[in-house]
Amino acid sequence: MKYYYSNGDGLNVRLIRDVRRREAENDCPLKWCITFNKKRVYYSTGLSLNKQDWELFEKSEPKDFNKKKSNANHLKPFYDDLTEYFNDTLAPKVKNLSDSFSFDALNNELGKADIKTVNDAFQAKINDLIKNNRIGNSTIYKTVRNSLEAYKGKKISFNSITVSFLNKYEAHLTAEEVKTATISLYMRTLRAIINNDGKPYLKGDAYPFGRGKYLIKTSKGGEKIALTLKQIHAIEAFECGDLLTELCRDIWLFSFYGSGINFTDIFRLKYTDIVMGELNFVRFKTRNTKTDETFINVPILEPMKRIIAKHGNKSKGGYIFPLLNDCTNEQDRRKKIFNITHESNKRIKAICRELKHDDSTLMIPDYDSVNNYTARHSYATILNKLKVPESFISQQLGHSKQNVTQGYFNEFDRDERFKYNSLLLNLENDSKVKYMNVI
Repeated sequence: MKYYYSNGDGLNVRLIRDVRRREAENDCPLKWCITFNKKRVYYSTGLSLNKQDWELFEKSEPKDFNKKKSNANHLKPFYDDLTEYFNDTLAPKVKNLSDSFSFDALNNELGKADIKTVNDAFQAKINDLIKNNRIGNSTIYKTVRNSLEAYKGKKISFNSITVSFLNKYEAHLTAEEVKTATISLYMRTLRAIINNDGKPYLKGDAYPFGRGKYLIKTSKGGEKIALTLKQIHAIEAFECGDLLTELCRDIWLFSFYGSGINFTDIFRLKYTDIVMGELNFVRFKTRNTKTDETFINVPILEPMKRIIAKHGNKSKGGYIFPLLNDCTNEQDRRKKIFNITHESNKRIKAICRELKHDDSTLMIPDYDSVNNYTARHSYATILNKLKVPESFISQQLGHSKQNVTQGYFNEFDRDERFKYNSLLLNLENDSKVKYMNVI
C-alpha cells in the first residue's frame, strides 16, 4: 500500500515506519515523512506496526483489507484511518501549498503551529478531539471558541484572560440571554483550555479562576425532565408536517418505549439483534470492555413495530434503521449520530413548544430542556411511580454491570419484561402516577 505525493520539484510526502529508536522487529510508529529542499520532517500518525504487519500492509491492495478471509483484514482500521487522512487532509494541503511551500505554512494548515493565542489553543484542542473521534466534545469547543471570537476577535492573547475579562464576558453572555447553565459550560471549557492538561498557560497571580478571583457559577441546569404518559401520547399523536420531524419524533418514541435505549444504540441496532420479539444487544458504551459488557433485552412493543415498519431498512438486513448505511468508518458513524441527535433534540423541543401552546393543560415542563435523554428519564420515572421493581428498571437502563455468564437476565423473564414495559401503553395508568419533574 503506497501513500505518496510529489510535486516533481523536490516536495514529496510518503508513509514510513520509523525504526530509528526501536528494535526493528517490534512495534514501531508510522509517520508521514515530508521532504522539501532535502529537509525531512516527520509527522506522527498515532499508529504503530511490527515488521511483519508492516510488510503485509505495504504489499496489500485496497480490496484485501475488506475481505473477511484475507490475511490483511485485521489491518483494515489502519488502512481506513490512514487513507482518509492522506486523501482528505494531508495530500490536498501539501498540494495547495506546493507553489509556496514552507513547513511553517503546513503546520498552520494542519493546526500544529506554535500556540501563541487562546484561539490557537482552541483549534489545537478541536483537532485533537476530532482525531480521536470525540465529535461531540469537539463541537462544544468550537461553539465556545466561536463565542469568544465574536466577543473579542481572532487573536485573543492569554494575558488578556483576566478576572475583569471573565466578568465582562459573563455580562455579555447574560445580555445575549444565554442561560446560566450554558455560561457555566463556556467558562469551564475556557478554563480547561487555560489549564492545558496540567501545563497551564497562565500561572500564579495571572491565573484568573478560583477563590478570590473568578468563580464559575453553578446552576440547576441539566435537570432530568420526566414527561407524563399523557404528554408522551400527545407527542405520539402530533401532526409533524414533514418527514424529518416525523423521523426525529419517532426515534424519540422508540427510545421511550424501548426501555430508554440510548440514541447511539438505536442507530447501531441490526436486524440480527431481534430475537423472539425482543431487541437483544450490548450497550455500545460497554462494548469490548471484557467484564463490563452490558447485555439488554428490550421487548418490541406495538409502537416500536410501527416505527420499524415506517422507517426501517426495507431489505430487512444490516442496520434496522438506515441512518448509518452510508458511513464507512467509526468517525463517520459518530459524526452522523451526533448530527441526527442534535437535529432530533431541536425538533422534539419544537413539538413540545407547539403542544404547550395548543393545549396548556399538557403543562410540559421547560420544553427547552426536553431532549433525547428525556425519553430515557420518562421511562424510568413512570415505571418507578407504578411500583415496578427498581432492579428491573436498572437492568433495562443498562445500569447494572453484570455480565452474561452470571445469568442476570434470569431475574426477570421475557413475560415479566413485556408485562412491565406494556404499562407504558395504557394511558389509564397516568392517573396512578404522582409525577415529579425530575428523577
